[in-house]
Amino acid sequence: YIRDVALRRSDVHSWNETGWKEGRAEHLANSLAGAGHRLYTATPTTRAFKGSGTAVLLRATVPRHPAEGVLFARPDGKAMAVALAITRQPIVYLAAHLPHDDGAREAFLRELAADLSPALATQIARTDSTGKAIGGENL
Repeated sequence: YIRDVALRRSDVHSWNETGWKEGRAEHLANSLAGAGHRLYTATPTTRAFKGSGTAVLLRATVPRHPAEGVLFARPDGKAMAVALAITRQPIVYLAAHLPHDDGAREAFLRELAADLSPALATQIARTDSTGKAIGGENL
């Protein structure tokens, strides 16, 4: 799927329910890094692997930025936010696998919003080794 679909169709691609364990995710990330691609993953630590896990893949055509990376990952692997820049425009790319019923979906999104707020604040405050701000509008 990664080679035949994700890398051929888009510069930024995400998917849910990867079912990957941490070791598999690391292996894939290392293999893709050899070609300049970046794979960020959220593997579940609080539930089974089947039906869980989120991944965001950035092709080598997307320039790396010093503030790029995972901002937040839910422990159940159902959502992940990645900071990146597309044509120097800072974005937070959120990939989430929502519950199927409305009540659970609302609770999930409210919890996600509460969890993302401190993660975004931390990202905005990031600096490089010289103390220069890199996580805010200059992502």
